[in-house]
Amino acid sequence: LDRKTMSTAKSVFAWLLCLFSCTFAHTNFVLMLADDMGWGDTTYNGGVAHTPHLDAMSESPHSMKFTRFYAGGPVCSPTRATFLTGRNHNRDCIYTANVGRHTADFVIPEGMALPTDSFTIARAARAANYSTAHFGKWHLGDFKPLKGGNTKWPVSHPGKQGYEHWYATERSAPSCTINCGCFLPIQNCITGHYGGTNFSCTNYYMPNATAPHGISPEPRKEPGDDSLWLVNQFEDWLKEHHTKPFLVTIWFHAVHVQFLATQHYRNMYAGHGYSSAQLDYYGDLTAMDVQVGRIRALLKQYNIYNNTWLSFASDNGPEGDNAGPNGDAKWPGSTNGLRGRKRSLCEGGIRVPGIIEWPETIKNNTVTHYPAATFDYLPTIMDILGVNSSHPSWPIDGHTLLPLLKHNISTRPKPMGWEYQVRPHHEPTSLPQTPWPTTSFDDPDSEDEQYIQGLSKDEYGHHAAWMDNKWKLYADVDKKNDNITAVYLYNLEHDKTESHNVADRHPTIVQKMRQELDAWRASVIVSQKGPNESQCYGTCQHLC
Repeated sequence: LDRKTMSTAKSVFAWLLCLFSCTFAHTNFVLMLADDMGWGDTTYNGGVAHTPHLDAMSESPHSMKFTRFYAGGPVCSPTRATFLTGRNHNRDCIYTANVGRHTADFVIPEGMALPTDSFTIARAARAANYSTAHFGKWHLGDFKPLKGGNTKWPVSHPGKQGYEHWYATERSAPSCTINCGCFLPIQNCITGHYGGTNFSCTNYYMPNATAPHGISPEPRKEPGDDSLWLVNQFEDWLKEHHTKPFLVTIWFHAVHVQFLATQHYRNMYAGHGYSSAQLDYYGDLTAMDVQVGRIRALLKQYNIYNNTWLSFASDNGPEGDNAGPNGDAKWPGSTNGLRGRKRSLCEGGIRVPGIIEWPETIKNNTVTHYPAATFDYLPTIMDILGVNSSHPSWPIDGHTLLPLLKHNISTRPKPMGWEYQVRPHHEPTSLPQTPWPTTSFDDPDSEDEQYIQGLSKDEYGHHAAWMDNKWKLYADVDKKNDNITAVYLYNLEHDKTESHNVADRHPTIVQKMRQELDAWRASVIVSQKGPNESQCYGTCQHLC
């Protein structure tokens, strides 16, 4: 061959090699989410449970550990909505934990399910020709229509939100032998500190085009730890899809009630004076942590570790601020001194463990005090993939984290907002006349009703929060007219426990942040009213 031909051949070869390598090197995404795990529940944040794999992930030379990572809401469904859409959950009237058809008289309309035309991280990935899959808890809508054709609870499973493959439960479930109650006779269920209780049927579902409603339940009985079982499904999927760019969400059931651990993990904490509930809680955390390590190992096994974004967070703070289970004085989850717990907009209710490991971009282990949240996932993924929303006029509340991940910037350019009201899912026609719920209501499945009895109105009730880097404005909201009645200002740089209200010392900051909060709350109502967005205003009235 002459020199010109050789040169042309080399160029073609180099072009083909670049084409292949560039395609294969696209960033993959694996986004993990724990359930009800407190900021202080990891070993690296001072927790009791052994979490060596999360510790290793946080200490990796290619990871960023957040000291201020936030859930987009203080309970399950709201945060999961923000995780997928980058929008505050109230914009779509997902104002508390979804209970779907469990509400007998359907007094709460369709605003509880994630609208099926939402632009999600899965749809962003599909727009870039990625494979998409979801594994674990869903809690954003029912999987099949109600008997009798009741349309108040539209089907909104992962397949309706951009996921090609999914293996999921509709809502929370025991973290061991999860579907034990689905197989008769009910036996050999792991019940831990719940004693001889046999739980009701909660099963995994998956797509099946030939089955009724296009889905099938898991036909096998889960034998033990649910985190292990869940990652088994992920591994099976990964074997077939690791050569193509992908986005996967893995939403663990651990450590939501009913938190359970196999005897192996309970035994790790035996002999130290822990209660049976604590043995289950700490064992459940460690069992999940082992699977985090396994996911990291799988990425390395398939040689995709370097070009995969792997993240971990929790959907809210730890359960319970009253007497704990089984007569325990308190609940086992830890905020490590942060004020408030699940359902609270204080730091303990929304500040959660947060890690991102991404070797192709993060070159040195970094600990950042930059405030970030689950609603930042979508704009960041859009930024990385170079895709646009199918609803460009719909407000996105999050902000891309790419400048932080690339350059370790310290100042967040966009404030963050929350609003939440603790109240029963089974809403009566008139609201309770007390400032905050103090009595039980009539829906036994309502999470809010089971764990908030006798709690302080300072931490529970109807509240809003607006955060701008070190400053946090915390607001009391009147349930009846939706007006803000009091505000408190905290400098989180020096007062992460929110012990010192400094509003009187900084009136200018309070005025500016209050104006921003008012404008943001008004924009949420605009989103609810449509006409081009959720159009859910009125399904939840002023409560959203």
